Amino acid sequence: MEPLLDLETDKGPALSRIKWIATVLLVLVTAVFIVCRLLEARYPGVAVIAAFAEAAMVGALADWFAVVALFRHPMGIPIPHTAIIPKNKARIADNLGSFIASNFLATDTILGRIRAFDPGARLAEWLAKREVAGMLGAYAAKGMVFWLDAVEDRRVQRFLHDTIVAQLKSMDFAHLSGDLLDALTQNGRHQRLLDKSLKLASALMRRKETRRTLANLIGTDLNGLLKAINYNNFIGDYAARKVALGIARFVKDVAADEQHPLRQRFDRFVQDFISKLKSDPEFRTRGQQIRDEILGRPEIAHYLGELWLQLRTWLRGDLQNPDSKIKAQVTAAMLELGKKLGADRAMQAWINENVLALAGRLVEQNREKAGNFIAEQVRAWDERHMVRQLELNIGKDLQYIRINGTLVGGLVGLLLFGFTTLIRGW
Repeated sequence: MEPLLDLETDKGPALSRIKWIATVLLVLVTAVFIVCRLLEARYPGVAVIAAFAEAAMVGALADWFAVVALFRHPMGIPIPHTAIIPKNKARIADNLGSFIASNFLATDTILGRIRAFDPGARLAEWLAKREVAGMLGAYAAKGMVFWLDAVEDRRVQRFLHDTIVAQLKSMDFAHLSGDLLDALTQNGRHQRLLDKSLKLASALMRRKETRRTLANLIGTDLNGLLKAINYNNFIGDYAARKVALGIARFVKDVAADEQHPLRQRFDRFVQDFISKLKSDPEFRTRGQQIRDEILGRPEIAHYLGELWLQLRTWLRGDLQNPDSKIKAQVTAAMLELGKKLGADRAMQAWINENVLALAGRLVEQNREKAGNFIAEQVRAWDERHMVRQLELNIGKDLQYIRINGTLVGGLVGLLLFGFTTLIRGW
């Protein structure tokens, strides 16, 4: 209600003052007309003033009637076609809602304003300001502090624990793992993984350190069998080189042949494993057992709790520090984002296109709703309140119409008096 009271305080006295002026002017021309008529026989010259006053009085009364008839019945008399606004409140509400929806909420109008605003460039300019980036960093820090405070509440912890555990217990980890592997192996991705593994093995076998380690292992195993021979290291090194060369040759052959039997066996193994994860009851049961064992181990829960406590303590300490690293990182990230966005017109265009598309859909979906909402609000107004608000907003201008009507009426009266006198003189 405060805005209405402010409106009454600001505009009420001004409206009352201009009403008083218009009424005093009507009374004044009426008094002048009466006095001039009384003196006209003795002083014929006052007929000019009487004509002016008479026409001014008629003009003032006509405009007074017209202004009052907009808002109420003149002098309380229910004259037809008076109290126009209260009687037509529903129609005015519908027309007002339709007018605003069609003109102010037209899709082309709003999209034109958005294009002129250029959201992409404005966003880049906004993010590139250090004070804005600092503000976003501060908001991020406050949000994280609020989140940390929230999760310390036992009620929140109990809710999160119960919700997460219930979700984990309802998951079929075996089938989920099968779906994940199925997605990861689409288009032969697992073969590319095999290629990288083979290349890594080949590179590893070419290293002298690998061959030396392999030689030592072979030499140690052969030591018991070759006690009488003093060339254990030689035999081990020779065997290691042979093994390394064999593996390298094998890896090269597999890498070069897309139809190599090893690749085909690897394909069959992966597909069979995925199929079992998805449909084999034994795999599903085993997955559920592993899940339940993990969830049921108190040491895991204790470890995770300690880990979370350490993380939470560090986060809170950093966020409460004036030189917070997290806040500084967010600030720097926002500045960098604004800088890069400001230099990338293509990205700005993408933002503009998506904002325009979203705004267009929102306007089309809600324009009629907005018009109906405005109409419903106007229809719901109390008639006296509605009339008062309209009077406060446009009543001052209407009172000026009364004043202008008084003066214009008087001038018209003078013109008519002059024409009449001229005609009579002829």
